[in-house]
Amino acid sequence: MRPLLVVACLVVLAGCETEPPLPTAVRQNIAAQTVHPGAPGTHLGISMNGQRAQAGEQRYLDGKIIVPVDPNTSNQSQGGGGSGGGSSSSSGSN
Repeated sequence: MRPLLVVACLVVLAGCETEPPLPTAVRQNIAAQTVHPGAPGTHLGISMNGQRAQAGEQRYLDGKIIVPVDPNTSNQSQGGGGSGGGSSSSSGSN
């Protein structure tokens, strides 16, 4: 009875290998494109105020998001733009 059970388990497990092994180049590409979340040197050391983070998350959940101000806009106008369509004249003899 026991040898029959072992043979049955081996037959069932033999059917689990359905894909052929990947070539070396494919395995290397998969490894190169896999993100390693615990890679050394990737910790940015970002510090955050927990109370502000919680308040921001709560505003997000309540739909009361504070839209950031665009730092590139202002109420002052920049200097003149110049026309750029002038003609060039050359002085001298031909």
